[in-house]
Amino acid sequence: MTPDRSFAVSATGKTDRLNHSHFTALQVKNAIVDQQWEQFGERSPIDTERPDLLVRVHLAQERCSLSLDSSGSSLHRRGYRPAVGLAPLKESLAAALIQLSGWESSQMLYDPLCGSGTLPLEAGLMALQIAPGLFRDRFGFESWCDFDAQLFETLCQQAQARRLEVLPAPIWGSDREAAVVDQAIANAENSGLAERVYFSQLDLSDVVAPADSGVLICNPPYGERLGSDSDLGAFYKQLGDVLKQQFKGWTAFVLSGNKELARAIGLKSAQRTPVYNGGLLCQLMKYELY
Repeated sequence: MTPDRSFAVSATGKTDRLNHSHFTALQVKNAIVDQQWEQFGERSPIDTERPDLLVRVHLAQERCSLSLDSSGSSLHRRGYRPAVGLAPLKESLAAALIQLSGWESSQMLYDPLCGSGTLPLEAGLMALQIAPGLFRDRFGFESWCDFDAQLFETLCQQAQARRLEVLPAPIWGSDREAAVVDQAIANAENSGLAERVYFSQLDLSDVVAPADSGVLICNPPYGERLGSDSDLGAFYKQLGDVLKQQFKGWTAFVLSGNKELARAIGLKSAQRTPVYNGGLLCQLMKYELY
């Protein structure tokens, strides 16, 4: 850690003697700075917002783990999504849900409650073999002393070369709110999918199946997620009615963090997979529609 690089220290955990994370981080920072003064006669600047090097400290059961953060900002932030809705789904969780669904790029995918478009866009990235890290402006390891810029550039070029240009099957999203549809369109432009993944403003009551078969996947609102006490039962019943009446021949996947609301869909799930949306335990429910 040479003085020409800024750094910050982030601490988690505690022991009997070190029971405040801020104090722990301060002590580690002071130790690093003292060693820099001793070796170089100068010290690194501290940058808590965007440091060149982020030192992570974790205390657990009288043991201390010290590491350098190789990522920078959290990897779930792909970098294409500055525009988000009220309760956005993390990009990494959206990708995991699509993988759990078993969707293949040869199948049509549709999200009738798309919000800012995360599920359709992550499906588009998968189908076109676009590496999710290509949109990031930097990784933490790019500031490391042993960073091989030439090797990294080669890897980026290889990732770019793998990109496909044409989707094997359509990927669509719709939402009743014009503002969030605009956000989805902006995110599609940022990810290079504007001419490939399509979004439209459409109320759930007007939704019809855009093809004879495909995969429908959605993340409807559930009170805890939006901090709302409103009764969403009627909305979930409407979702179930749309699935039953309009999507015969399809397979549907619905993520919900509220069991009572999930029952209002009125369909028997073929499979339930537990997943966490942040700290909230949810179920990804699979429905075979005949």
